[in-house]
Amino acid sequence: MMRSRKQSVLQPLLQCFALLVGPLVAWSQPAQSPSIGVAARIFRQGDSVVVRWAPAAPKLWLAANRAGYIVERAVIPQGAASPLNFNTLTFTRLTPQPVRPWTLEQWQEAVGTDTTKQWPMVAAQMLLGEATPLAALNAPAGSARSIGLQATELGNRHGMALFAADLDPTAATGLGLRFVDRTADTSALHTQQVVYRVSIAGGEGEQRVQGHGIASYGSIIPAANTAARGGDGEISVSWNIPPSGSYSGFWVERSDNSKGPWKRLHTSPLVRIFNENEQSGSDPDAPFANVGFTFRDTAIGNYRWYHYRVLGIDPFGGVIPQFQDSAMGRDLTPATAPAEVKGEELSQTAMNLRWEMPKTVSPDLAGFAVLRSLRDDGPFDTVTATLPATARSFTVNGADTAGSYYIVASVDTAGNYGAATVVFADIIDKIPPAQPASLEGRIDTSGLIFLKWSPVRDRDICTYDLFFANDSTDEFTRLTDYPIADTLFVDTLRLQSETRKIYYKVMALDARQNQSPLSAPLELLQPDHIAPDAPSIEGIEGTDSSVVLRWNRSSASDVVLQAVMRRQEGDTVWTKITELPQEVSWYQDTTVIPAAIYHYQLIAADASGLRSQPSNFVSGGSFRLRGPATVSGLSIQLGSDAASIELRWNYTPDSSEPPIRIEVYRAGLYGALEPYKTLPPDARSFSDSNLLGEPIWKYALRVVTATGESLLSDVVAKSVQ
Repeated sequence: MMRSRKQSVLQPLLQCFALLVGPLVAWSQPAQSPSIGVAARIFRQGDSVVVRWAPAAPKLWLAANRAGYIVERAVIPQGAASPLNFNTLTFTRLTPQPVRPWTLEQWQEAVGTDTTKQWPMVAAQMLLGEATPLAALNAPAGSARSIGLQATELGNRHGMALFAADLDPTAATGLGLRFVDRTADTSALHTQQVVYRVSIAGGEGEQRVQGHGIASYGSIIPAANTAARGGDGEISVSWNIPPSGSYSGFWVERSDNSKGPWKRLHTSPLVRIFNENEQSGSDPDAPFANVGFTFRDTAIGNYRWYHYRVLGIDPFGGVIPQFQDSAMGRDLTPATAPAEVKGEELSQTAMNLRWEMPKTVSPDLAGFAVLRSLRDDGPFDTVTATLPATARSFTVNGADTAGSYYIVASVDTAGNYGAATVVFADIIDKIPPAQPASLEGRIDTSGLIFLKWSPVRDRDICTYDLFFANDSTDEFTRLTDYPIADTLFVDTLRLQSETRKIYYKVMALDARQNQSPLSAPLELLQPDHIAPDAPSIEGIEGTDSSVVLRWNRSSASDVVLQAVMRRQEGDTVWTKITELPQEVSWYQDTTVIPAAIYHYQLIAADASGLRSQPSNFVSGGSFRLRGPATVSGLSIQLGSDAASIELRWNYTPDSSEPPIRIEVYRAGLYGALEPYKTLPPDARSFSDSNLLGEPIWKYALRVVTATGESLLSDVVAKSVQ
């Protein structure tokens, strides 16, 4: 007999399946407009069509239960435009009387006391069971809390009813959510499409609540990412629901044979339960996309094959095979690990390891393995084959060659390791490695230095250190930030020394960081990529028949010639008029035309053919040009903060030719003097703090009057390193 409306036998199920929504709800229209989700499936080789539907909202469900549903059918014309406009179709009503849920008497007649008909009983309880009394809600009648609790309960009942209808055709029929169309021309369903419309009886015009579904033979998309994987004493069967969300639940079955018979491993379908956050989104299909399932079977024995299959339950109550797979459980539990591992030095090459075992050990203990590494974090290499289970010590020979970190691991019959804590057991080794030999190298045109040497053949050699110097008599500086394991190294050129030579040595280190003697030095000649700095013309003087130039030579030591360049006033092209040796610092040009004005500059070239930038240029002619006096006693020193340069000088102005300004010229180590700052005529000192970019700065001064300018003063220079 069915229980009365006041009796609820499904409270545990209500708690378990709270907020559950069946797949048909996901097929409905957007939540902002009340709708009915509809699906139609051709069954029995095409002799009938089963129509299923589901109201999307709990209140709509209550209204439909009272009014009933109207089912209609229409044929979609060939070549109909997409998307299909259902309002243009001609529908034929299939239900003269609205389809309504069963009465209590009809439920009792169909279900009776058959407790195996679980889901029809659930459906009947959701439909006819009495709601929780207001007094039991522990909230004042009409309060927001009581209204919310009643709405939640109604939502639970609605969801459970739709779920039961998905799982059992009898439950769907009893809830008024299923109709079998036996009048359709099923012989034509292979060539034409039929659409069904389900509406709530009593709706008129645009206010009619309805939904549409097209009859199809379509098979449901199978589950994806399926697999059965063996663990230790368990097998996990996993799969994903396809985004269409066309499954109401799943059954997992097991067999000892791939062809059956099959045993179902659980009494209720596996379902996905969604929370309020998952159901509150704007996309009604979102809760059903990419949902993963995993079923763990722990009633197995290891090392025995089991076969599994998963069956999907569609909204029509059908059971559809999804996939079949096999797996085996394996022993993955390690044996009891050793304890209190200690190491004792026996000699320069031997180490004795000892360990203890707990009173209770794994019954499948097969023995022990000893592993060793140069580092506490590995990688570890096996030192010996598996020792017997009775062993409690082991002597490592050659302990000075391969590392000081040891692990003693228990090994079970399945090959699982139970590793003890890493222990450090060091052999005292004071013997340095042999001196490295055959150090070779070359420098390519891009400035890369390639070094290589022969490996030292000592058994415990681990790494090498490299050293360099710019002079073979200097102390060598470590080149590598940390020891390297290779016998090849690539260096790059540093600031070039005057000799352009660089020297290298290599040292070997063993596992105990004992250092070998440094190798014999390797001498390499660096290619010259640095042009010399330009000379600085300090004076020009015209005579009756010549022009005399005087200059400060380039500071580069490899200058081989100095080219004197000249152009006449009005010309744009400089012409080389002579080349002079590096040691010359003046030149008398006797090829000038009297009264003509000439401009002069110098360029220095080194032995590699690299040329300096042009020097400053001066102008003169073959008549005497006597400019104003320049400053004297120019001195240079670092400022008190060691971050600036201070210049000081003397200057006595000529009353007949007072100065207008004093100009400061400046250049870096390899640059030509250029105008830098302009000072008032009474200035006798200058501070320069803009010193970035050069190791050495050079300065000179020039006095400018209304009638001309003086020669540059003596050049002074200062290192700022």
